[in-house]
Amino acid sequence: MKKLTFKTLYLLSKKAQRARKIEFDPEVNVITGDNDTGKSSLLKSLYHTFGASPIRTPSNWEETSEISAVEFELEKATYILLRHKTMFALFDKKKRLLGKYEGVGREGGVGAIFADMFGFKIQMQDKRGKSRLLPPSYFFLPFFVDQDSGWHKLWESFEGLQQFSDYKTMMINYHIGILPKRYFDIKQRIDEIGRDIEPVKVERNIVVEAQKRFKTNGAIFDMDLNAFKHETQSLVSACQSLREKEEKYKTALSELEKQRFMLQRQAEIAETARVELEKDHKYVLAQTSKGNIECPTCGTEFQNAITKRFKLVEDVEMCHKLVLDLCEQQKGIEHKISDLNESCYQNQKELSDLQTLLEARQGDLTLKDIIGSESKKEVRRLLRADVERIESIIGKLQLELDGLKAERLQIQEKSRIQRINNSYSQKLRDFLTALDVSTVSQTQCEKPTSKLNTAGSDLPRALLAQYYSILHVMAEFSPDYLPCPLIVDSPLQQDPDYKNIKKIMQFVLEKRPKNCQLILGTVETHGLKYPGKTIELATKHRVLNDQDFKIVNPLLTELLDKTLMG
Repeated sequence: MKKLTFKTLYLLSKKAQRARKIEFDPEVNVITGDNDTGKSSLLKSLYHTFGASPIRTPSNWEETSEISAVEFELEKATYILLRHKTMFALFDKKKRLLGKYEGVGREGGVGAIFADMFGFKIQMQDKRGKSRLLPPSYFFLPFFVDQDSGWHKLWESFEGLQQFSDYKTMMINYHIGILPKRYFDIKQRIDEIGRDIEPVKVERNIVVEAQKRFKTNGAIFDMDLNAFKHETQSLVSACQSLREKEEKYKTALSELEKQRFMLQRQAEIAETARVELEKDHKYVLAQTSKGNIECPTCGTEFQNAITKRFKLVEDVEMCHKLVLDLCEQQKGIEHKISDLNESCYQNQKELSDLQTLLEARQGDLTLKDIIGSESKKEVRRLLRADVERIESIIGKLQLELDGLKAERLQIQEKSRIQRINNSYSQKLRDFLTALDVSTVSQTQCEKPTSKLNTAGSDLPRALLAQYYSILHVMAEFSPDYLPCPLIVDSPLQQDPDYKNIKKIMQFVLEKRPKNCQLILGTVETHGLKYPGKTIELATKHRVLNDQDFKIVNPLLTELLDKTLMG
C-alpha cells in the first residue's frame, strides 16, 4: 500500500547558530520532555514543512521554523522537502533538485505538486465563489492533533481552514469515502459544463433570432433558370459578390452582438463586486478603533491595519476602473455595429444600381424575384446548418452532464453510505467505552459529522475516540486512503486521573491504524512499554542545540543554495 513515512526532520536557525536533527522510527515514536522543552514546536514543524501551518505557534516558533526540511518516503521512493519562509524545494535522495515552489495554494505553489504526489487534486469553491485547489492542510487534517486546538474541536489544528465554507463536513465525507475524489472530479466537470454551455446557448438564441428576421412574406419557389439565361449572365458575378458581402455582414453582426452581451454581463459582475467591496471598506473604517476585527461572514479575526484598509480602497478603485473599461469596450462594439450597419446601407445602394436589369420580365416573374428567392433559400440553409451545429454541441454537453449526474447518484448510493456510518458508529462506541467516556449520546455517534456535546475531562478523550474512529473508517472504506504519519500532541488533557492516563496512553499507542506511523508528544510515558523509539527533549525553552548545527547547517545550506540557483 502507498503510504507516507517521515524519516528525518531537520531544523536550522542561522541567526541563532543552532539546529536540530531528529530521526524517526517507521512505526512508533514517542517524544518526551517537560513542558517548555519544545515538543510542540518540533511536532508542528513536520506538517508545517509540507505547507500545512499550525493554527497557533509557540513563542520560539520563529527560530524553530526559520529553515526546515523533512526527509520522507513515499511509495518506496525517498525525497527531501525544504522550506524557507514561503519558498519550498523538493529533492530526491541524492539531493538533486526536482522542483522549487513559491507559496502553497497560489499558481506555482507547492500545493500542486503534493496534489499529484498524494492524489489529492480536489477543487472547491471558496467564499468568493472561486474554484480553487485544496492546499495540503486539508489532506493532513485527520493525521494531526495539535495540543493548542485539536483537543477542543475536531479537525481545527491548521490555520486558514475557514476559507472554504463547511470544509469540515466535506472533508470528513471525503476522507471516510462517502464523497471520494471521483465525486469532486464529477462536481468540477459539472461546473465546467455549466460554464461552457451558457455562451453556446446565447449563440443559439442569437442565430434563432436571425432566423426569425429572415422569415418574410415573400414567396420562395423553384424554377429553371435557363429560361432567364441571357438576362442573368450579366448579373451572376455582381449578385454573387453581394451575397458574399451579405454573409460577412451577418457573421460580423452576430459576433458583435455576442461580444456586446458578454461585456454587459462582465460590467454587471464588476459593478456588483465594487459595491460589495465598498461595503467592506465602510465596515472596516467603522472599526478603526479596534486592533483586530471579526469577519462578518466567517467570524475569523483579522488585523485592522491601515495597509489592509488601503488594499480595500485599491480593490474598490480597481473594480471601478474595470467597470469603466468594460463600458468603454461596449461603446467601441456599438460603434462597430453602427459602422457595419452603414456598410449594409451602402450595399443596398449598390443593389439599386442593378434595378434596371432586375426589372426585365419573363412572364409574370422578374429576375429580382428569382434571385431574391434563391438568396433567401441560401441564407435560411446557412442559418439552419448553424442551429444544427450549435444544437449538436449542446446535445453532447447535455449527454455528458446526464451521465455525470447519474454517476454522482451512484457514488451517493444510500446503502453504501449507511454501511460507512454504521462502521463509524460501532467503532466510536467501542473506543468511547475503552476510554471510559459515557457522556456521549447514541445520536451523536451515528455520523462522523456529528458534534460530540460533552465537556470537562471527557471532551479530550471523546475527541481522541472520534479521531481514531475516523482513521479506522478511512482505512476500511476510502478508495483514496493514503496512510500518513499520525501526530498526536499531549493527549493527557484536563489533568486525567491515573486510571485514565493508562487508558489514554495505551489507546494512542495500540489502536493506531495499521501502516500509519505514530509520532506522539507527551511529558512522560508512565512506565508503558512499546516498540519503536523514544526521543527525549531535556533543555527548557530550546528545541535547537549547538551540537546539531555542525551537522544540519552544511546540509540545509547546500539544499538552499541549489534552490536559489536552480
